[in-house]
Amino acid sequence: MINPRFSYALYWSLPGPMEFINRVARTARTTRATAISLSNRDVPGLWDKVREGLGHAFIEKIVDLSVTENTNIEADIGKQFGRECMTAGQLAEHQTGLAAAVILRPKDDNARKHCEVFFRGFTAALEHTWGDVHLILGIRDGACQEDLPGKTTQVIAFDGGLTPAEMLAYVSLRMIERPGPGSTRLLSALVAEYAGFDATLAEQLIAMPDSELYALPNSLGPLLEHEPLRWSRDDWAEGTFKKIDGQNVIHPLREWYIANNDDPRRKEMEAAARRRFWRACVKALTPWLEERRASVMEILKKPLDDLQRSKGGSITRPVGQDREIAIDRDEIEYNNIVGMVRYGDLIIPQDERSKRTFAVCCRAKSVRDAMAHLRAPSMEDVLDLVSTMDLLLPRGG
Repeated sequence: MINPRFSYALYWSLPGPMEFINRVARTARTTRATAISLSNRDVPGLWDKVREGLGHAFIEKIVDLSVTENTNIEADIGKQFGRECMTAGQLAEHQTGLAAAVILRPKDDNARKHCEVFFRGFTAALEHTWGDVHLILGIRDGACQEDLPGKTTQVIAFDGGLTPAEMLAYVSLRMIERPGPGSTRLLSALVAEYAGFDATLAEQLIAMPDSELYALPNSLGPLLEHEPLRWSRDDWAEGTFKKIDGQNVIHPLREWYIANNDDPRRKEMEAAARRRFWRACVKALTPWLEERRASVMEILKKPLDDLQRSKGGSITRPVGQDREIAIDRDEIEYNNIVGMVRYGDLIIPQDERSKRTFAVCCRAKSVRDAMAHLRAPSMEDVLDLVSTMDLLLPRGG
């Protein structure tokens, strides 16, 4: 198992995670109790950020209890407020003279039951009490996957997942000093696509060598083997899917698990997993090619000028068997160059640079044709294109 390196500061600076902190603050200001519905795997720094949110709500005293099956919740809370013991009802009516909060973090199933009983007792007493202590309970049953507002009690759902835009920002900054292949940013585009919404998976992918990223999704196999039971079912608490804009989005490892097992969705999920590679290529290579197109065409200026003169001032390209359409000189594409040479209209000079430029056009056509037909180009073709282009335009044109 790859040991991921998680960028704590970067993750918590993103809009979604920052909004979670703000939600903690808002509920602490407007209600007396908050249940935080979480996945079974905390994002690093989660509870630090819960306490930060409470600080934003001007809560001065924070009691953070890690609860096991042997914890006496009433006694531990009581000690924090100068008493031997405090029941849930007594905590609900307690007035400290300053804003206070108690966090209950159960560590096992028995502890969870004790915490839930205490939380229910606290919320039941709120209707008739006017204390100043806010109670927070971490729950992990997956029953609440979206926020539930309430007058005295609210539920905040937080699975730690990122939106596609947030993931792209996270990966782009983490890989800013690791471009590739060549002058492209295809590596970071692949990581962003195959990480989905999971920043921990993003770090596992970042730790892979380039060759394994080029082999995605096939190289996801070892990551599946680490926790096969987790990926065998759809489970919000296990992080195998996330709600984004009201839609369930599948985790890439759950997707690849289905693609490699006997499941009615097997073909659908395999196609979806391979489509991620295509999307990464489109996002990284399309602008990369377009940024260099004018420089490539400038190298072929003389043969294009000659062709234009021979055609009476216009350049055309064939459409079908017996028709041609005029092409604006500034809109000539890599594919057009290949077509004009094939039909004998354009003569490529035999100097080394012109021949290399035509080779770039041929390779670009191959890669772009695959992407235009919704297929991922082969990495052999991509690497060949990138190396040829970078040799032709070593500074990007």
